[in-house]
Amino acid sequence: MVTDTMSSIFLYMILFLPLTGWLLASLLRRTTHRIVIWITCATVLGSFITSLIISPKLLDGMVCNAKLINWLSLPGYRFSLGLMADKLTLLMMVMITGVGFLVHMYSIGYMADDREKNRYFSYLNLFIFFMLFLVMSDSLIGTFIGWEGVGLCSYLLIGFWNTSPANIAAASKAFIMNRIGDIGFMVAMGVLLAAISTLNYSEIIAHLPDLLTQPTILFVVTLGLIIAVAGKSAQFPLYTWLPDAMAGPTPVSALIHAATMVTAGIYLVSRLSVLFYAAPYSAINLLWMGIATAFIGGVAAVVQFDLKKIFAYSTVSQLGLMVIALGLGQVKFALFHMLMHAFFKALLFLGSGNIIHALHGEQDIRNMGGLAKSLPFTATAMGIGALAMMGLPPLSGFYSKDAILEVATHHAGISYLLIILSCLTVFYLSRTLYFVFLGTPRMSTVTPHEGTLSMQIPIAILGFLAVVGGWITHNLFLAPGIEISHLQLVITSLVIIGVIAPMGFAWAKRQLHDHENSPRVWSFFEILYDTFAVKPYLYLSRMLSIHFERQVAAAFNGFAQIASVASWGIVRLQTGSIGSVVLFMVVAIALILLTVLGKFI
Repeated sequence: MVTDTMSSIFLYMILFLPLTGWLLASLLRRTTHRIVIWITCATVLGSFITSLIISPKLLDGMVCNAKLINWLSLPGYRFSLGLMADKLTLLMMVMITGVGFLVHMYSIGYMADDREKNRYFSYLNLFIFFMLFLVMSDSLIGTFIGWEGVGLCSYLLIGFWNTSPANIAAASKAFIMNRIGDIGFMVAMGVLLAAISTLNYSEIIAHLPDLLTQPTILFVVTLGLIIAVAGKSAQFPLYTWLPDAMAGPTPVSALIHAATMVTAGIYLVSRLSVLFYAAPYSAINLLWMGIATAFIGGVAAVVQFDLKKIFAYSTVSQLGLMVIALGLGQVKFALFHMLMHAFFKALLFLGSGNIIHALHGEQDIRNMGGLAKSLPFTATAMGIGALAMMGLPPLSGFYSKDAILEVATHHAGISYLLIILSCLTVFYLSRTLYFVFLGTPRMSTVTPHEGTLSMQIPIAILGFLAVVGGWITHNLFLAPGIEISHLQLVITSLVIIGVIAPMGFAWAKRQLHDHENSPRVWSFFEILYDTFAVKPYLYLSRMLSIHFERQVAAAFNGFAQIASVASWGIVRLQTGSIGSVVLFMVVAIALILLTVLGKFI
């Protein structure tokens, strides 16, 4: 491990520059927008550049550490907060700050007419700080602080336009559902602390031989962390907050869905992967959770008409694919797809932001059509993003998705499921492209136009990365024995796209012709989810409220009444009268004398 002063300074800069931007933006919120925008953008860019500066050391295998504070000391326990950076941390830092800066830049044009843009940019910086703290911390305590911080910031950003009750409801839903997952995180930390008396990552790994002798402890810890991952990374059954998170500004959707909050669960499993692969049933639990999530997200995306919700459910599906890779024991492939997903999903979200901005807030794809003529730049960029996500060779998604498919070929059933998932992805993306860019325009009186230069530059950069990102970075993730350019995989991808994409176009045409607005399959699934997940949870909550919470409250109220009566009696003794004081003194002396005499009698 490296603890030299320069490395520590770099880690401090990466972490605290966005926090400094948030603090200055908050203090200067009443000043001109230009100052706040420059400060917040410059601090995130500085954090990104610093991450690149330190990257050669980390890529060479060094692990850099920096101390923060000794937080708490108890008999047998010592809790400190520090920073740790290795290859995994580097990947997360570069992705968070790089995409974060592009979102900042895009937001300059997208939020140009919003009066509260200073508050918006300050929230973005705070979000990036907490996400960096999550991935840079050297212990589960620091990660949990960042975990809760991004939950708070997601609430603030999803409900940014807080004059709408629907937006507040969506923000509250995201916040509450993530707290459900956090119960698992806290249980896992508590069990680990009781078992090995530490929450530091390196010490947890060092205690693995001890944990292997306690498989029940390992199972409970990993199960708690899986529940936490289900909440933060929108896995079944705690995924329903993510589509509703579309209530926030579109750049926020790009930030949350592509490179920050939803990747936290993938990071956590990757960081403690040795525990998951050593614990009984944990890998298979991850695998089946990922499979369920991937297919639910894919089916839901097929039947949506809200442009942002299509990409939201797409994110759910792709996160499920990453968890499938983790369940198969392929941490590097999960991280590879996470990085490629950051490129093409941020591209798709920012492109949809261009469309929504051009159509003055319209998000229903049935009210679009023919936008390829009026928005050629956006159409080209989103076409690239969609093809990359479909896995067209040699775009970025091909490298990462087909790497997972290559491993899955050793598990016949899983490989067939992944092929079906790929077909779903191609189907809903081609359907969306037809609705939005092809056919005849269905807008009312709107004349669409491309966004400002600050909106086009980030899209152009992400488009470039969606094209070449996989080719540039694949050597960092793929083992020498894996060759994803295998002819069979290329042919499989081309056949899936060539066959399924026309089917997506045909389905879109039919929906436009028949005015089909009622996705029955998805409605049936929502009824099932409501029946077997939501209603039992609400029933349990009511029972706990009636039979536990109210009883506890009544007990505390009883203690309060006893204290109140006692204090009432004591107050009555405090009359302030000299005669009363003399009387109490005489009584007290008499009691003392009686006590003394009692000892001699």
